[in-house]
Amino acid sequence: MIRGGLLLLLALLSGNALSQWSDLPIPGPLVGLVLLLLLLQVRPSTSGAIGRAAPPLLRHLSLFFVPPLTGAVLGSNLAAGDWAKLLATVTLSTLVTIPVTALTLRWALRQRAKP
Repeated sequence: MIRGGLLLLLALLSGNALSQWSDLPIPGPLVGLVLLLLLLQVRPSTSGAIGRAAPPLLRHLSLFFVPPLTGAVLGSNLAAGDWAKLLATVTLSTLVTIPVTALTLRWALRQRAKP
């Protein structure tokens, strides 16, 4: 479990460092997630360690939403004039995310079914 937690933490820290170092307009945690995906492709044996470390984090997943929600509530007066743009953005991103997630799941299930 410690090895998996360290791998997750290293992926996050590496993603943050790479994002800041290269001035990418992509958040560091997302870069870290891509790095983790690459690691799992190169070394599938690490999936067991990560799989053992993930359930405790997922059990408390709701806690990870507290800081962004606090920021949204405290900064809501800043976005009061842009509510239509925000609503359109959230709606559009949701309509794009659902099919992309479904296609990704379909791809992953096909990859898993291959001998």
